[in-house]
Amino acid sequence: MCAAASEAPVSCETGTYSLGGSINCTRAPVGHQAPSTNAAPSECPAGFYSLGGQSSCTQATAGWYVASPYMTPVACPGGTYSMAGASNCTLCPAGFSCDTTTDLPSACTAGSFSTGGQQTCTGSSPGFYSTSTMDNTQYACAPGTYSEGSTASCTVCSSGAACPYTDQALEVLCKDGTY
Repeated sequence: MCAAASEAPVSCETGTYSLGGSINCTRAPVGHQAPSTNAAPSECPAGFYSLGGQSSCTQATAGWYVASPYMTPVACPGGTYSMAGASNCTLCPAGFSCDTTTDLPSACTAGSFSTGGQQTCTGSSPGFYSTSTMDNTQYACAPGTYSEGSTASCTVCSSGAACPYTDQALEVLCKDGTY
């Protein structure tokens, strides 16, 4: 930029620019970056933002998203996640848990499930078992079997014993002469 015709050109500061023939440096507007002081600023890409006067846009960090380069980052709510540079949060899928908003989802283990959007997997109830990690269907243990919960199958009662409850690991030995 040249302040006056008799003066030598002065360089613009970082985050500002001046096009040919200008007498002033202009601050890069909000949502834009001015990587060069002698070229027009460019809009920030998706997942990045600028508060103005920046030579480069700032990337949204994991667990946050930037819906528009003109806005500041917003934290992802529980049951969702995002990686760095996200323009939205992703709902945790069925069969997975999202215990943090900054990491990829973790698969539910056998005997637990998630229907989606959950921070933790839910274990099957005592007396029941769950065969799928992606739906909340639970199946009752049959007589002579039991489950104390969070299992993918029921445990068969030992030979020579009876299991009076399907929700407890209580095995009662049979009396002599019975089975």
